[in-house]
Amino acid sequence: MELPIMRDTISINTPFLDTTVDHPVDCDIVLPDYCPDVSRVLRTESCAEIDAKQIDGARLTVSGTLYIHVLYITENSCSIRCLTHETAFSHTFDLKEECTTDAYAYVSARVIRANCRLIGPRRVQVRGSIVLHARVFCEMNESFVSDIDDERLEINHHSIQCSTPVAFVEKPFQVHEQLEINYGKPAASSIIKSDATVFVQDFKLISNKVIIKADLKLKTLYSSEAEEEDSGIEVVEHNLPISQIVDISGVDEECGCILNLHSGNVKASISQNSEGENRQLDVQLDVMATANVYRTREITVVTDAFSPKFETMIQTSPVHMQYVSDTVHKTEVLQESLELENAELKTVIDCTTEAYVKESKFENGVLAMAGDLYISGFALNSQGGPVSFEKTVPFSIKEPVEGDTNHLQANPEIQIVSNSFSLTTPKNLDVRVECTVDAVILTNEEETIVVELDMDDSQEKKVSPQKTLTLYFADKGESIWNIAKRYNASPESIKRENGLEDDILEVRNMLLIPKKRWRKV
Repeated sequence: MELPIMRDTISINTPFLDTTVDHPVDCDIVLPDYCPDVSRVLRTESCAEIDAKQIDGARLTVSGTLYIHVLYITENSCSIRCLTHETAFSHTFDLKEECTTDAYAYVSARVIRANCRLIGPRRVQVRGSIVLHARVFCEMNESFVSDIDDERLEINHHSIQCSTPVAFVEKPFQVHEQLEINYGKPAASSIIKSDATVFVQDFKLISNKVIIKADLKLKTLYSSEAEEEDSGIEVVEHNLPISQIVDISGVDEECGCILNLHSGNVKASISQNSEGENRQLDVQLDVMATANVYRTREITVVTDAFSPKFETMIQTSPVHMQYVSDTVHKTEVLQESLELENAELKTVIDCTTEAYVKESKFENGVLAMAGDLYISGFALNSQGGPVSFEKTVPFSIKEPVEGDTNHLQANPEIQIVSNSFSLTTPKNLDVRVECTVDAVILTNEEETIVVELDMDDSQEKKVSPQKTLTLYFADKGESIWNIAKRYNASPESIKRENGLEDDILEVRNMLLIPKKRWRKV
């Protein structure tokens, strides 16, 4: 006789790869004809963008573009120029096994070192390293037994939370703006560099779409036309609201979403406004929107089953599940006092800060994060000449987390909102950084579930004759289910006979084990 078994299926993101590698950078750059000769290199800034990813069997191939910006002093002047160079890179990761078509990869790229050596007035050599963090997940369907409608069987049910994947979407889009340099600042001669940061302010899931509202913060360093100015270097900032609609099939208002916006390389140029002055900035920026959409639900699984009367055969399988249990969005302030070693400074023109989380873990009720704060900038030395400074300092942040942290996991991200600085002495700089910390907290569930079950109702169990009532001295922490299975009894009848409510005994106890009575059919 076939058992009336009810089944269910869940989709689980199974990790196939989670690794970080250093990809070397080594390139020679020859200045184009329109660039003046190099007298001295001030600093090299770089950023890397992922252009394409492909999973082919047991391999992940990543290709991207490295943007190198060499900031230098021209010959016979103190003016600062920027040499921009683009070079392609690619890297191949080996997976632990072949992935199916339902696999997706999340790859981030960050340049940690970019050292420039001057070979000649028109040639430089840049060496460095790109840190690639790759994670690959494969969506797998797990079928399991959710219930069995047969009174001859004792069933151990367990309800668990599970966040199942709906979609993973990456959508690049461009921001193209024409901005004005206000008349409180001199007109521009040339762009030195432009940096951009995108902050998600709000998003809303509707049918098959996500609507995103964000703020774009743009900072531009430029050489002014006013040669009589002390430095000739100016800083202008713009804040812009942006919005975007991303199509995601299968999404609705009941879904959850992990949304990130990452700004890429900024291309900025100077043009004339209506009055013929170089006060118009033409800015083009690449932004990548990443949406990981999930649906959280409670599922009921069968973890064990037995018949007090007949022989049963069960097949179990261990399963790892996760669900989004909490989110963290906090504003933090980092303060550092830097001792500048190379030169005595007269004034600081600009200070830029970047922060990266290198390690995170849950301990003693907090999410502890450790990382590096990279501080760099431009200044004038005591003789009035332009110099640059840079320093990396460690930081740590702790965010309180409610509940048990033993089974939690998170990949926190940190974003700089603003910074302020003060030159306290010619060799000391105080920096105050305001940043946001965002983290999605996942709770891991490890469970052994029943995937197949059969009962032979033609073969009764061979058990010793049982008394109507049996005494059992149970220890603290014992499971009522395990006791019932040992004595071929009903767990509910043991709890009812002994006035118990919990499935786990909190204290040592003497239990009365009633004999299972069968209704004659």
